[in-house]
Amino acid sequence: MAGTKPINPDHYRERSIEPIHVIDAWLQSEDFMLGSIVKYVARCKHSGSKQDDLLKAANYAYRAATGDWLPEEVLNNAKARGKRSGGDGAG
Repeated sequence: MAGTKPINPDHYRERSIEPIHVIDAWLQSEDFMLGSIVKYVARCKHSGSKQDDLLKAANYAYRAATGDWLPEEVLNNAKARGKRSGGDGAG
């Protein structure tokens, strides 16, 4: 998955309509965002990538609060800081 966004990887963009756009249009988008936050926080200690899951939760929280995704540079900086600290965030 190198070079893909953690929340919007290439496999979501292979269709003419991205799943998140369907969710925004058809569902209570905020409820989906809040549910996604719970999902990623609940699984973070068991998924093998605690840092990735917590960043995904933060990204969904930001979208629920603002309507936008976190800027990519914020996510990249957070990932780089986690690597510099000597861990992959899995523990």
